[in-house]
Amino acid sequence: MKSGDRIKTDRRDAERLARSYRAGELTPVWVPDAQHEALRDLVRAREAAKQDQLRAKHRLASTCCAMGFDPQTTAERGRPPGGNGCEDCNWLTPSRIRRSWS
Repeated sequence: MKSGDRIKTDRRDAERLARSYRAGELTPVWVPDAQHEALRDLVRAREAAKQDQLRAKHRLASTCCAMGFDPQTTAERGRPPGGNGCEDCNWLTPSRIRRSWS
């Protein structure tokens, strides 16, 4: 690299791009259309929602542990794993929470 090559100008950029194109060193790019971009947005939103759900689940478990509850997994209770856990939280009523903080 010569000392003058470090100076960037539009002309030098264009020459370098032309040489790279002639040599086949450039890779093609694809700009997504509106439909593909909408699908990408949907996937990103779903991933964000799943992360939020997991964070909330961990916050709830952490709060339960801080209040002295020892939640067991469904597999430890002899139930088949894979449930959403809502039926397992019936014991978590507001009156019981208030009593445990007292």
